[in-house]
Amino acid sequence: MSGRPPSLLERLLVGLYRGGDAEFVVGDAVERFERDIADGWSRRDARRRFRRHLLSAAWYSWTRRCGVDVRNQERGGGLMRGWWQDVRLTFRGAARRPGFAATVVLTLAVGIGATTTIFSVVDGVLFRPLPYDDPAELVAVG
Repeated sequence: MSGRPPSLLERLLVGLYRGGDAEFVVGDAVERFERDIADGWSRRDARRRFRRHLLSAAWYSWTRRCGVDVRNQERGGGLMRGWWQDVRLTFRGAARRPGFAATVVLTLAVGIGATTTIFSVVDGVLFRPLPYDDPAELVAVG
């Protein structure tokens, strides 16, 4: 009654894990999948749970390889806590030096505006066809 679940996530997991951990985690997920099918879960729901299990295992493996301990909140705080600390520190620095912050924001605004303008002109002139039926037959008479 068991069917082979998707293997793309298995390959992702094998690529992320070192050593024999991947085979263990994949084997555990396949056992869960088969148990869900045997317990009367629909095939779609069993596959969804299989994918969720493998993706959470891959996420945990990736965070361990990057040196982030997302399960132990007391030691480092996890991923989002460090990100929020960076955002708060950025705003504090901008509040301490408002002139510098205004210069940075103005430079970004001018750069984004110039890029948008240039792209709009190039898109209209070079990429879009002329609004005529056969623009190759247009002739200028002087």
